[in-house]
Amino acid sequence: MGGNGLSAVSGFIISIPAIEGGEPLWMRVVDGQMVQHGAGAGWLHATGLSELPKGDRIMLVAPVGLTNLHWTDFPELSPRQGRAAARLMALDNSIGPAETLHVATNEAAASEDSHNVAVVARSQMAGWLLWAQHQGLDPDIILPAALLLPHPEEGYVRGVIGGETVLRGPDSALAADDPIAPAILADAPVTDIPAEEINCAAIAALAQPPLNLRQGDLAKKGRRLLDWAGIRRIAILAGLVALGSAIIALILMAKYSLAAGAVDAESVALARTVLPRVESAAEAQTQLDAKLLERGGGGLGFSGAASGLFMAMREAPNVSIANMTHSADGTLRVTLSAPRVEDINMVLIALQEAGFTITAAPQQGQGGQALADLTVRVS
Repeated sequence: MGGNGLSAVSGFIISIPAIEGGEPLWMRVVDGQMVQHGAGAGWLHATGLSELPKGDRIMLVAPVGLTNLHWTDFPELSPRQGRAAARLMALDNSIGPAETLHVATNEAAASEDSHNVAVVARSQMAGWLLWAQHQGLDPDIILPAALLLPHPEEGYVRGVIGGETVLRGPDSALAADDPIAPAILADAPVTDIPAEEINCAAIAALAQPPLNLRQGDLAKKGRRLLDWAGIRRIAILAGLVALGSAIIALILMAKYSLAAGAVDAESVALARTVLPRVESAAEAQTQLDAKLLERGGGGLGFSGAASGLFMAMREAPNVSIANMTHSADGTLRVTLSAPRVEDINMVLIALQEAGFTITAAPQQGQGGQALADLTVRVS
């Protein structure tokens, strides 16, 4: 059978049985040509395959009586708006709560075309997918059978699809053995569609279905292929971001270096008011420290060592200062007195933990008092 020039499409077209326990009819398509067909679930064995070839498509054809089709025109709306309106109208005309129904539309319809909408029970879709799973299939397409017949402008067309005779009119589709079929047909003309034409329509639908029930949350979950072009774009953008960050970092480093140079120059200028021969900020720091030491400053000097001592004594209320002097090199010399040596040790430990450099020499005081001579320096 011909494939209407669809030379690339290959796969299986399988009709879901209209009655439970019925045999499915199948067709094997290779490069747009039907190469084999048969009945039953043994299509792989019959075609000499151990598994489905990579890239082959699977289309299930759903029985006409289990899917309701609607055709609606909305020429004044955009295609997207028309599809949305057609979906709502189809739901309004369907029996059952909306949450129990699955609605599929023809996404390719233009605004001037009829928007084809199929409504099927979600439980029925679940049943078909479960049936396919039991056959080892994950179908790419589930197509309502009536869409394999041409859309007549008037009257009806009739053809055998999946073993059942299907009727399709301008705005309806049903099985020929449906009890209401005679009343709907009345005296309308009926045109029979040959099997060869239906096969060609099925092969064309395998390549590009007029409507696929596998959409929305029931769409096939295919493997996501790596988009190498997208990855290259992301890599280029990441490189540009990294380059921009490096340039910004270099600009900030240069800015901070200039700012630091300005601060150093200002520091040297201030230091020269008391040290005329200073040439650099580091030299100014050294000479100023030496000058403070000569005058008894010694860095933090008395205030630093004394504050550390007083803070340490807060945790030992029984310790008192018997004597205290301060030398020019910044060392605090103090004699501590306490009822017990353990009280003085509390002060020594607190000073060490605070980072001060200390020495201690114990003495025996009068009346059993414990004495200790301490030196305290800022580290």
